[in-house]
Amino acid sequence: MNQDPERVRAELATVKSLGYGSFLLVLLAGVFRLTDLAGPSIWLDEAHSLYIATMKWGEMLDYIWTYEVHPPLHYMLLFLWVRMVPFQEFWLRLPHVFCGLLAVVGLIWVARRLGGSRAGWTCGFLAATSQFVILYDSECRMYGPVFLATVVFWVCLLRLQDAPGKFRALALVLSAAVCAYLEYRLALILVASSLVALIGTDGDTRKRLFLALVLGALACVPVVPLLRHQASGAGGGTSMRAFIPPLDLDLLASQIPALVGGWFLEW
Repeated sequence: MNQDPERVRAELATVKSLGYGSFLLVLLAGVFRLTDLAGPSIWLDEAHSLYIATMKWGEMLDYIWTYEVHPPLHYMLLFLWVRMVPFQEFWLRLPHVFCGLLAVVGLIWVARRLGGSRAGWTCGFLAATSQFVILYDSECRMYGPVFLATVVFWVCLLRLQDAPGKFRALALVLSAAVCAYLEYRLALILVASSLVALIGTDGDTRKRLFLALVLGALACVPVVPLLRHQASGAGGGTSMRAFIPPLDLDLLASQIPALVGGWFLEW
């Protein structure tokens, strides 16, 4: 069936504008991130990541099992990267910046899909220029890859919601697994995003989306024993509980009147 020529031209114009705009924002983001990438010296957290990544493979896995509180995927990728490039700040941080730049492109698409053109360009501009995002994208830590993995999961989720298919379902499963092996706390975002997507669909599409999400959850199961071991500190390392401050119920109760009063004043 022939398509309306006017509609085809309009779609092509939209694609061109999206491509040009995304290119300009990525260029802007690259300038902010690459200009002084080699300037700051490696600091403590980056040094810790590099210390793990420069171990032998077996020693690295044993260290992650015993002492770490993060999943292993970033350290595995960094293990490969540090053996291919000069051991200098610029080269060690470069792939993390690259992840951040790709995430800007994906975020523009996600925001346009959810909130229209203005939302897309606004989110893209904020991601490209935010000092907070620039700082963490430029570190030799898992933050840049985590940003990209989260955006890719959203892209896969929305694509599957728009038009269910086997390859799109597989992409969603793989993206969920990558998120789980990069950062445990991404599970909170994945669950919330999945619930929103399920609520926004119905019929056969919801069933297929739900099945893909279940498969994605199953793909994350192999990392659960590592999470439990790290959380308990059973290997002799620091338990995750050391990073969670105790809940002071008396302090919380004393703050409730101020919070409620502030809410009424705002209202």
